[in-house]
Amino acid sequence: MARAGGETSFTVCEPARDMDGGFDLLSGADRLPVRVVNRRAAGWAAPALRLLVALLFPTFILLSEDGAAEDPDAAIVGIVFCGVLGLLSAVSLLRSLTLRTTWTFLPDRVEFVQEWLLRRRAWTEPLAAYRGIATERKTDGTGKRSVHALTLVHRHTDRRNLVLSAARSLAALRKRQAGYARLLNLPGLIETEQGLEGLDPDGIERSMPKRVVADKLPASFDPAPPPEGSRLKVAIEDDALVLRLPWALGVTGIVGTAILFLTGGLIGIVGFAPHRPTGLREMSVTFLAAGALAAVGLNAVTEELRVSPGRISKCWHLLWGARVGGLSVCAEDVTDVSIARKGPGIWRSRTVQAVTEIETVHFGGALSRDAKLWVRDCIIAVISK
Repeated sequence: MARAGGETSFTVCEPARDMDGGFDLLSGADRLPVRVVNRRAAGWAAPALRLLVALLFPTFILLSEDGAAEDPDAAIVGIVFCGVLGLLSAVSLLRSLTLRTTWTFLPDRVEFVQEWLLRRRAWTEPLAAYRGIATERKTDGTGKRSVHALTLVHRHTDRRNLVLSAARSLAALRKRQAGYARLLNLPGLIETEQGLEGLDPDGIERSMPKRVVADKLPASFDPAPPPEGSRLKVAIEDDALVLRLPWALGVTGIVGTAILFLTGGLIGIVGFAPHRPTGLREMSVTFLAAGALAAVGLNAVTEELRVSPGRISKCWHLLWGARVGGLSVCAEDVTDVSIARKGPGIWRSRTVQAVTEIETVHFGGALSRDAKLWVRDCIIAVISK
């Protein structure tokens, strides 16, 4: 975008976001200067809900004449509290809706401006004040999931660090790190045994894992049939190998169901005896019903593993068709595919595991060892070139 009067011409863009909670601040930028403007309203749902409660609660108090008449002091306190809550929520909501953040990257400096209504915060730092661009692990906006973040690291204070990009995939972020190093003319910082080591863009690319992921599933891909008696159902769908395992009770399910039935039976023996309180009878019926539901439910669940050259995904299908427990990892981030134990104590079972730095996909705890080895070999065959 050109400015009048011969001023600096900026490339203006907005942060690019993906479905996994990641973003890229300078997506598509190939030269400086760049100005990034973020006008997206975020975090407005919680203050909007508090404001709604603060408006509705006094309305209920005023409409309930009997309650207000019986204790007018409590009604006044409630209305005042809701007024304060409503005011604070309205301010928070206005901030979320009007917040505008601007990052300007020039060949020699970084400018940051954040403003909403009448409040403005701004600072400028020379690029020479930054040590480099490092990858680190953070939590996403929900605070529940881990993501890899690409951070512009200040030499002296963390308050001037800038998060440039975030992604669930470390491999994707390392590629962006090399691009940012070229764009900002700063080294990429790689964690080593001696601490952070600065590398040029070519060095960053050379430091990436050398495992190559297949471009797509070959048309001739035809895995050998799974071992007999494994109950595995195999299909090729949309360039992916799909493995479905209908669940039976298994050892864990049998033990859990037996505990429910025995508990219900023992309570029933006592509860249905003469002159016993009826509450024990209802409790017995509850445990017996829970055992029956567990026996039926655990036999109506299908575990699904979808392996494509780019991703490995896992979910559960319930009897009525619902999908739950979805988990997906990038094939480039997989550091190991093996058979290992999962879970604590006596509940530990061996599963096929596709391991990344953030998450691990587990599959086939109920399979035999031969079937697990077959699944492991199929995963390696699909994601490796």
